Amino acid sequence: MTVESLREIRAALGTGILFMVIGGFVFTLAGFGFTAMMGTSCFEGFCAYVPFLYFAPLGLIAGFVLGAKIGRAKARS
Repeated sequence: MTVESLREIRAALGTGILFMVIGGFVFTLAGFGFTAMMGTSCFEGFCAYVPFLYFAPLGLIAGFVLGAKIGRAKARS
């Protein structure tokens, strides 16, 4: 491992974690919006779990991947 590759990894992890937090928050809000659009046709409060079960993990994963790519590209330049 060279110093440059370690810098790339560090930048990718740092930016990835930051974007993961932001993405999780934004997608959770989007999940609440989706739940609000669904109205009261939810089965026994199932819609209350939608933002946390479906949207938040997608936001965490997408945010980390995007942030890692951006951080790695910044470290290379």
